[in-house]
Amino acid sequence: MKKLILPIALILIIGVTLFVSARMTFIYEDDGIYNLYNNEIILEKGWNLINFGGELKSDSEIKQGDIKAIFYYNPSTKQYVRYYPESDEWNNLANQNSCGDQSCNPEERENYANWCYKDCKSELNEDIISNLNVISKKTVTLKKDVKENIDFIKYYDLQVYWNKNSPSGTCDERGYSNIDCVMLHNDITSMNLLNDKEIINSPNDGNPNNDYFGKIILMSSYTDKESLVYIKADYGSNSDEYTFTFYEIEDNKVKSGSNELPIPSVQAKIISQPAWVYSDKRGLLKTESASIKLSQNPLQTGWNFVTITPEFDGRTWNQIKEDCNVISAYVYDAESQKWVDLQSIYSSGTFEEAAEQGQGIVAKVSSSCYLKASIGGGTNNDVNPPNVPN
Repeated sequence: MKKLILPIALILIIGVTLFVSARMTFIYEDDGIYNLYNNEIILEKGWNLINFGGELKSDSEIKQGDIKAIFYYNPSTKQYVRYYPESDEWNNLANQNSCGDQSCNPEERENYANWCYKDCKSELNEDIISNLNVISKKTVTLKKDVKENIDFIKYYDLQVYWNKNSPSGTCDERGYSNIDCVMLHNDITSMNLLNDKEIINSPNDGNPNNDYFGKIILMSSYTDKESLVYIKADYGSNSDEYTFTFYEIEDNKVKSGSNELPIPSVQAKIISQPAWVYSDKRGLLKTESASIKLSQNPLQTGWNFVTITPEFDGRTWNQIKEDCNVISAYVYDAESQKWVDLQSIYSSGTFEEAAEQGQGIVAKVSSSCYLKASIGGGTNNDVNPPNVPN
């Protein structure tokens, strides 16, 4: 039987090393995005819905040979993926590291300010644009050498025109005779902002790297303003003209920043959820675990798998789901192998660390939202020092 390699293996002084694949894909993340804790969970014989993101401790009653299968829920496909025994489907997720799952949802865009810098700094699309703050949008149709003023709200105003020339020669002279090549110029040359923005298009040569018409690409590279400008070029209605659309976007949604939170990989997101673990016997499972914090891990419309972490401690379910419209929520009773309505258990009673930590919840929400994370963790969140006298 192949050795079981568990996903969260090592806590370093300056970060966390995640072993997020049975093939040991290493991903380094800042630990500011994770809850790190020890799990001690009684597994029943049969299926258990628990957080399994950690190494088995040496004194764990449940050993590797007692575990027959582990499945995680993949929220992107809304299907289960087998983690153990090892499956190609799981290992293929190791290649999906762009924005966590190659599909940045609005919540990720809002909370990970560096998502676009890492994954689409130089090129956007209509879906991404729709989730960014477009401060101004200007569309102009230009004939050759006809100048047009473009006024922006926060960025420098420009005077633009196009032809086929650049300081290094015309498009034909530079080998673009079989490619539609347009040079967009800024007439305010002393600012050295645009001057020569080359946009090429050759949809019939089989090379997508030569197809930029209709794409939204970065025009400006200056970071001293509070906005960036992206541009989309396309053909005009006549053969001697082109249409240009300028998008002015708030820079804080696309800027680079070393202090920004890291974007978790798709495997880290999935492992942060509880897993279906099939045990051949009843016993105590001891692991070292990590889960993405509630404030960094939005629920998506429909069903979600949620791990009870230290953030739940001392809180009621109503406090935790405060900002979410929860349609229904359940816990899985491993002893009876049946679902139990969560609201009937935790509507007034609080989650207690020793009893529930590491257990799994499934919650169905009407729209994307965040569960309410406790501040500081522990049962004394509502204990505050006295106010200063008036």
